[in-house]
Amino acid sequence: EREFNEVRDELLDRLDHIEKVMIGVPFFNGDAFSLVDASYAPLLRLLEYLNELKPGTLDAVRHPKINTWKNNLLTLSTVRRSCVPEFKTLYHQQLWQRQGYISTFLDKTKHAAIVKKSIY
Repeated sequence: EREFNEVRDELLDRLDHIEKVMIGVPFFNGDAFSLVDASYAPLLRLLEYLNELKPGTLDAVRHPKINTWKNNLLTLSTVRRSCVPEFKTLYHQQLWQRQGYISTFLDKTKHAAIVKKSIY
C-alpha cells in the first residue's frame, strides 16, 4: 500500500505539470485530435480502470482539464476500438496475477486461484 501511494503521489505531481500546460479541451491542444492525444490515451484508459478500483488514483478536482480530456478521449470511437473489447477484463486478470496491493480491490469471485510456479 505504501509503495502504491508513493507512486500515485508521484504520478499526481507529474500530472500537475501536464494540467498547467494544457491549452484547452476537448483535446490536449484544443479542438483537434493530435499525436499527443493518441499517445496519452492508453495511459489515461489504464488510470481510469485503476481509479474505478481505487478511487483517488486520479483526482478530478486537482486535474479538471486532464479529467475532461480523459473523458473526451475515452468516448472517441477510434480510441475505444484501439483495444480488444475485453481489454479491461484482461487488465484486471493481469493485476490479479501480480497479486500486488491493487489486486486487493478486485472481486475475488471473478478470478482464478493463483498457482505458485516453481522455478524447478
